[in-house]
Amino acid sequence: MKRMRLPAMFATAFAALALITVSATAQQKAGKIEIVNGTTYDWGNVAPGDLKATIEVKNTGEGVLNVKEVRPGCGCTAAPIDKNVLNPGEVGKISVTLRASTSTGPLQKSITVTSDDPQTPVTIIYLKANVKRPFRVDPDWISVLNGKLGVESAVTVNIQNTGDEALTIFPPEANVTATVRFDLTAPKNLKPGESTPLTVFVTPTKVGPIAGQVKIKTSSKEMPEKAVDVVGSDVTEGGGNAPTHN
Repeated sequence: MKRMRLPAMFATAFAALALITVSATAQQKAGKIEIVNGTTYDWGNVAPGDLKATIEVKNTGEGVLNVKEVRPGCGCTAAPIDKNVLNPGEVGKISVTLRASTSTGPLQKSITVTSDDPQTPVTIIYLKANVKRPFRVDPDWISVLNGKLGVESAVTVNIQNTGDEALTIFPPEANVTATVRFDLTAPKNLKPGESTPLTVFVTPTKVGPIAGQVKIKTSSKEMPEKAVDVVGSDVTEGGGNAPTHN
């Protein structure tokens, strides 16, 4: 077996060292992702509705950072980042909307950001909020069963003050394909935690389905009114079938 000559050994060692140096330099100059102000965005206590925010993504590395994908989870939307290629020190912005119009209590969703950061190729941003409603209506629809033409039906719902302050309930308004009246004819005050029944009297005035809304008005600035759907059967002179509500 022939021995490797000394110059050849040096050449091999130098090539290996150069390869290691190039690899280390490339890794050192890679982009590095950072979510400005942390990976959790918390709106805190909020009223129901769409919550909006702008989340900033910064390249804190020494090389270029490529943001490949911004993927929102269920229940939120995120516009694509305004800059997919970030030079060192540059910041990209993601516009986020979290749908909280039908939620109550703690809410958490997430956004997944994929980049070519060799250390953190996948970054998850958590979106949090605590949705507080000043009041609730239970059930949140008014269903008229077996309505008869010209015959009044009574339906009762419960209104509860779920907020931290006193709440005034005002006489509701109706936009329904029937005649509607209410037992609440004057403002009623509710302390936090208190509830009151509201009886809705519906009299069909024509043949066909009953449909429309009742607007419950309150003193709440966050939720001054709530629209409650009114559903009913196909009214005939002899009555109709029970409605369905999804």
